[in-house]
Amino acid sequence: MSAGIPTATAIVLAMHGVPPADFPRADLADFFRLHSQLGHDEGSSQAEGDRYAELEQRLRAWPRTPANDPFHAASVALGEALQGETGMPVVVAFNEFCAPDLDEGLMQAAALGVRQVVVVTPMLTPGGEHAQDAASR
Repeated sequence: MSAGIPTATAIVLAMHGVPPADFPRADLADFFRLHSQLGHDEGSSQAEGDRYAELEQRLRAWPRTPANDPFHAASVALGEALQGETGMPVVVAFNEFCAPDLDEGLMQAAALGVRQVVVVTPMLTPGGEHAQDAASR
């Protein structure tokens, strides 16, 4: 961006995210158990809610590499390619499991001083139920 002149538009890539392959399996199982339980059980304890929040933060902050999270690496590469093609700033954010989350990504884009933020939700999950449904149409 030029100094003092805001870019008209920034793009936020709203990616899904996946758990890293090297996140401790027992903690991941606990995270998913609590996720399911807290979503359906109003009798959950404060301790369970705190444990879930701690696990979610650890998942999102876990160091990502192409080896432990190829989806994250591909998402970042897509963002870089899109920025190169459009000349617009691109922020990659994640719905779950990775940082930054979507709220943080939107705040990062807004902090760029842009007048408009466009959110793009690419579907890059080969073999997933959603991708197969779309391919069969």
